[in-house]
Amino acid sequence: VVGTRLLLDPAIVGRIDRDETVTGLWSFVNALGLLTDIIGERTGGAGVTVDGVILRDRAVVVPDFASAGLLAIQSAVLADAEFRYRRDAAGLMVWGDGALAPDTNLYRDAPNRLKTDDRLDVGLDLIVNQSITAIADVTVGSDLTVNERTLLKSDNTGAMGAIENALGGGGRSVLRMTPNAGGTRVNGMAGQSANRVLLLINLGSDAVTIGHQDANGSAVQRFICPNAADLVLGNGENVWVWYDGTTSRWRVIGIV
Repeated sequence: VVGTRLLLDPAIVGRIDRDETVTGLWSFVNALGLLTDIIGERTGGAGVTVDGVILRDRAVVVPDFASAGLLAIQSAVLADAEFRYRRDAAGLMVWGDGALAPDTNLYRDAPNRLKTDDRLDVGLDLIVNQSITAIADVTVGSDLTVNERTLLKSDNTGAMGAIENALGGGGRSVLRMTPNAGGTRVNGMAGQSANRVLLLINLGSDAVTIGHQDANGSAVQRFICPNAADLVLGNGENVWVWYDGTTSRWRVIGIV
């Protein structure tokens, strides 16, 4: 060691010099690794550029940040106008496209909880071991399958209503319907036989929806409604249905 510099033969491994560029491949095998109190910048404020650092058995530890919001890690692609990834001392991570400022985040919001203020897409399965809380509506792009579970409404929500995929028609000619709170949807009706005519009467205060060709009902128990659309029966409204043996469907033939 001479003054403030450590000199090694550059023909073998390179050279550490405060005023020169480090060249060559270096290997430090001391138990403490490489320790330094300061790395001087060639140009003030320009930082020190390292093409790559390989860590074998140790982590990078950056202690003693003055505040949680100080930058810890950031990365970008050559010619980017903005950084694509940043993480601050508190663990807040943000991502961007390199053209605009980072706009997507992930951070610790509370004990044992991660949060993003943006959108999170899951390409495969999302497994939740406990509950899911939705602040707004839940939109399902395809079928929602619930295996061996009962859908219950919370004490602070409105009624969910009910779904009947095979309403019991029995041998009657008039069927009284009293829908659940929140309404009842009927996707099919049992007791089908060719040319049978049945009057359905809604005597409840909530609506009964007759599902048009709903795939949740058995094929031979489904309804065909006018205008190929679901039919909603309010309180006191009635509908005549006739079983068409040719198409194996209940057809709505009259609304009373």
